[in-house]
Amino acid sequence: MQLKLDDSKMELKIIKEKQNPLFNRKEIKASLISNSAPQRQEVIKSLSEKYSIPVDALRVLTIKGSFGTKEFIIKAHIYSSNQEREKYEKLTKKEKELEEKLKAPVPKEEPKEAPEEKKEEKPAVEIKQEPTPEEDKKEKDKSSEEKLNEKELQA
Repeated sequence: MQLKLDDSKMELKIIKEKQNPLFNRKEIKASLISNSAPQRQEVIKSLSEKYSIPVDALRVLTIKGSFGTKEFIIKAHIYSSNQEREKYEKLTKKEKELEEKLKAPVPKEEPKEAPEEKKEEKPAVEIKQEPTPEEDKKEKDKSSEEKLNEKELQA
């Protein structure tokens, strides 16, 4: 069995499918050919579409890839319902969050309002300007006057 996903250019092939009556589930081993590493949610969506089951009745155990190849091996369990899955498997916190994310409808983006006018902000550091030649002369005169005053006080 092959499933081609056009939007992300992934090809999913079922290698092994085993019915496990003890746990009331299908155990699947699949090969996924993709240019980039698939995300868990992409794999869950593709498997749920292929087997026509809800997202919460499926658990992807592993997604393994080898260096330098575009093939990824996926192991998953498919249950008849969410109650069956909860009966036999305990989900991690991350898996619960991902499941909630996949269940929730995608909100439509509302158009953003026009940006407000930006107020002119003063720079955090004030930049000192070089003194003009006239100001420079005044400072020199002051310093020479101060020196004369100090000499007079010492005398």
